[in-house]
Amino acid sequence: MREKNEVNVLQDKVNVLNTSVERFQCNRLTMVDVYRSSLARAVNDFRSFRHDF
Repeated sequence: MREKNEVNVLQDKVNVLNTSVERFQCNRLTMVDVYRSSLARAVNDFRSFRHDF
């Protein structure tokens, strides 16, 4: 019985690790998207800024 308990505890730890890894990957993706869109916005601003002169 004790071994089964330890296995369950390990399984829980693995599940927690998996969910935090998934969450980290999602966060990283949104960070990349935000960075890309702000970069694109900066490039567009620069282009329109050059057009004004």
